[in-house]
Amino acid sequence: MKTNNKTDQQAKCASKSKCDATTDQQESQPISSDELITCVNGMDDSLYAKLGLFGRGFISVSNQGVDMAVRSDDLSGMALDNDGFLWWPEQGVRMNKNVLSAVHAFDNSSISAPALECDFDTSPGGLAFYFLPRHCDKRLFWDVMDTYRVGGIPVQQLMLQRNKMMPAFNNCPCCIARAERIMSSVETHILSRVLADLSASGKEVEFQIKSKHVGMTCQWVPGELMLSEGHINVTGKGHTLHINAMAVHALRIYKHKKCKQEYSVMMCYNSLGEVMLEMSVEGAQYLSLWNKICQSNHSDYKQMPNGVFVGI
Repeated sequence: MKTNNKTDQQAKCASKSKCDATTDQQESQPISSDELITCVNGMDDSLYAKLGLFGRGFISVSNQGVDMAVRSDDLSGMALDNDGFLWWPEQGVRMNKNVLSAVHAFDNSSISAPALECDFDTSPGGLAFYFLPRHCDKRLFWDVMDTYRVGGIPVQQLMLQRNKMMPAFNNCPCCIARAERIMSSVETHILSRVLADLSASGKEVEFQIKSKHVGMTCQWVPGELMLSEGHINVTGKGHTLHINAMAVHALRIYKHKKCKQEYSVMMCYNSLGEVMLEMSVEGAQYLSLWNKICQSNHSDYKQMPNGVFVGI
């Protein structure tokens, strides 16, 4: 595990992850505050079907403190199902169009690559597509986006609009103090230790982000961990995972049986009681290991009578 001192900024659209073709990592990259962001008709299914025309890129899913991205050669979406979900089966992604509020296209001039971000009722930028600079047809992207254009919005106005969409987290003084401790020593956080162990073991992990607006399920082997001021970044082959450890309010650890195999499962919750992230790995032996880590003196979590570990 290595520590990265670079500040991890997660401001949507004005400072959003870029996809680098060489490192397969996402890094925060701001765009000009006076740039006009293109608004496109995201309710037209044909828009997503055409994403594969532009080249390779990442599809990214986020939900209140966690985001995960997977690299793909074809970002085309599939048809809607009966429940109003649009699917990307190979990437394990689905989107609920019933709660889609806006779709924005912009060009990150510093890496000369376009991007498309989807806003939902309570999750701005919850689904995004970032194209790789040396593997995309920028001219074709903008030619197609012009046919779906419904207007434009300045970056600063979009930022204010998105801030209003975010759910309110009422942090008490204890939660604020706990967040400050995690920010100064994220390497001792339970998730840092668990992910470091899984990275060292070479075991494949199933990661799931589940919410009412998007869902993503991916199986991959965690590689390098980078820790910075309360944030955990994990890279794997064609995958990245970012967790705001300060937002993880509670943890639930349990055993699950699937296809006659036992799995150890950890679920992470925010302070609103919503599931941020679920990860599972084959083998019941991780259950006792994870419980031991949660019960250690370095843990910021206390086990409740129902077995759930809550931040203290």
